[in-house]
Amino acid sequence: MINVDLLKSDRCIGKKIKNGPRKSNNSHLKDLKAVKEQLALFASLSAGSVKKIEYCRRNGLKERSLNLLTSLHFAAEGPNLELVKLAIKFNLDVKVTYASLQTALHIASAHGRLDTVQYLVEEMKMEGNVWDRDGKTALPSQKGHLHIVTFLLKHEADATSRDVFGYAPIHYAVEENLIDNVAIFLEREPNVEENQTSSGL
Repeated sequence: MINVDLLKSDRCIGKKIKNGPRKSNNSHLKDLKAVKEQLALFASLSAGSVKKIEYCRRNGLKERSLNLLTSLHFAAEGPNLELVKLAIKFNLDVKVTYASLQTALHIASAHGRLDTVQYLVEEMKMEGNVWDRDGKTALPSQKGHLHIVTFLLKHEADATSRDVFGYAPIHYAVEENLIDNVAIFLEREPNVEENQTSSGL
């Protein structure tokens, strides 16, 4: 968690660095404190709580978790749109992704946060057809959030886009028995008979 500038003039290749037990312990304790505060920040963002966020921000915490989630991703998971706006203020790129290449729009969609999805699409001009590592857009990541599906489809989300496994959003809706979602996808499906995967879905 501690950044070390390797290009400083006092650091040389081959130069021994004195690092006794006390120095190692202090460094370790600093790292643990930073991780603890970072986890508190991310938990506050996910919960939609403003209480600890400003304190954490003032302490100069890193913006990414171990799997590269940013504070924007955690805020998009939570119910508080103001925290999303605050996170965007500190993350200059609203399209930032983490290890699975998902954006804040993927996260907000998966958690059914319509106000956040609306803000990201309408105000921040995020596109709903951006693929993650598995080739999924924000649309097939739904877990029955019909209001999100309806909104994204109205804003030109591609209902026929297939992921790397060959599944379109309708396949996930069928698999999860989301009848209302299936009906919406069938309305937009030009060739219902041809929409099969290798597993017969």
